[in-house]
Amino acid sequence: MITYSFFLNILRITTVSLPHQTTTTMTTFNINNWLGENRETVIAKYNDLINEKFFSGISLKSFMIEVLNMMIANNIKSEKRAASILPFVLGNVCMNNSKVIANDSATEQLKEKYSGTATMALV
Repeated sequence: MITYSFFLNILRITTVSLPHQTTTTMTTFNINNWLGENRETVIAKYNDLINEKFFSGISLKSFMIEVLNMMIANNIKSEKRAASILPFVLGNVCMNNSKVIANDSATEQLKEKYSGTATMALV
């Protein structure tokens, strides 16, 4: 049975007495726990990344560590802010781990045309 003294003990635990005021403490936001709760989102983005043709070959562990480090670098203090910044962080990590290679046919034609000549240095 819950008694009045039980509630007083909880109230005593959750309040902090300062010389000039009494305030209730708030729970601190832990980014590690929040990312653990939302790991399905991060893993889904990683799976999307590995299916891209420009994927550079990062492991899931490294991907998750990069996401964590970028979230820490953004100094996130609340779940609302973490939820709003996660898509940007995931996109940034995906871009950092993609290699876009484009074929430049004009340069290739010039290389073939001037192969072995002094003009090749300019191409």
